[in-house]
Amino acid sequence: MRSISDSFYHEMKSENGVLYPLIEKIRNDNTLMFGIRKDYFNVYYRGGSILKVSKHSENSTINVSFDKNYEKSGISVPVFPHKISNRDDSESLVKSIPLLKDIMDHFFSKNNKYEREFQQVISRENNSSPISNKTEYFVTDIEFAVKDIDARFDMLAIQWLSSDRSKAAKCKPVFIEVKYGDQALNGKSGLIEHLNNIEKFISSKDAYSVSLSMMSDQFRILDELQLLKFNKSKNEIAIDLCSSNEKPQVIFIFANHNPRSKILREIIENEVPESYENPEKFDLRFFVATFAGYGMNEASMLKRSAFLELLQSYRGKETVK
Repeated sequence: MRSISDSFYHEMKSENGVLYPLIEKIRNDNTLMFGIRKDYFNVYYRGGSILKVSKHSENSTINVSFDKNYEKSGISVPVFPHKISNRDDSESLVKSIPLLKDIMDHFFSKNNKYEREFQQVISRENNSSPISNKTEYFVTDIEFAVKDIDARFDMLAIQWLSSDRSKAAKCKPVFIEVKYGDQALNGKSGLIEHLNNIEKFISSKDAYSVSLSMMSDQFRILDELQLLKFNKSKNEIAIDLCSSNEKPQVIFIFANHNPRSKILREIIENEVPESYENPEKFDLRFFVATFAGYGMNEASMLKRSAFLELLQSYRGKETVK
C-alpha cells in the first residue's frame, strides 16, 4: 500500500520539487511535525494541524488548507496559496507559517490542547532531537482513527531496539494512548473500553494489516525526507511490519500524574484486571520516564504488575482523590 502517489512524493523529495521548500522548512523548524496519510499530509504545530496538503491523483492539483477552527481566534488569516503549482507558491506558503503560528498561539491561549501538544513533544524527542538516536521508538503519526472500527490512537510508533539497528529490521508496531494530567482520568477513564477496541482492531485482519503497511510506509517516507535522526546501518534496512509475527505493543502514557492522588492507582487496580499482565493479542505497557524527559526506551515500558507496584509505593503520600 502506498500512502501517496509517486508524483506527490516526488514533489516533496526532489530538490526541484514544488513542495521541497515546505519540507525543508519542516526539517529546519523543530516546532513543526510532518504526518502523512493517504493522499495528503498534515503539518502539525503544538499538536494541531497548521496545514493540510493534499493531492488525490497523479494529475490533480496540490491543495493547501488551514483549519478553520483556528480562525475563531479573531486574528485575520494571512493570504497564502491554496494551490501549489510551482516553487514560488511553496515559498510563499512557507513565509505565511509564522503568521499562522500566531493565530494558533492565540487560539491555544484560550483553548488549551495540552494532550495533543504533549504528543508532538514526545514525537520530536524520539524522532529528531539530539537524543533520538538513543531512544528505541519512532513516532509515525498522531491523532489516527481507524475507519469502520471504533478505534483511535493518539500516536502510532515503531519500536526498533538499539541492539537490532545493524541487523534485519526486527521491529514492533506500537499504538499509544496519552492522558495529560489526572483531570483526564476523572469520571470513566475509558482504559478498558480502549483496550477492548484495540483487541477488536487487531482481530480485524484487513484493517490491522492495512495499518501496519501504512506505518511501514510512513517510517520510510519520514526517513527518506530526513525527518528522522538516528545512526544508519551500512546495510540498507527496510521496515516491514507486515512480515513480522511480533505482537504489537500498546502503551499508555500518563503525563504529569500527581503521586499524591489515588485516582490512577485505583483505576489500574479496579479497571485493568490481572489478565492484562500478558494479553493474548498485544503487549500492554505503561511508560515511566527515565529521570526527566520524554525519550522512550524498552526499559521504561512497565508491565501492569510493575506499574501498579510503583503506584502503590506512593500510598503513604496520597492526600487527594
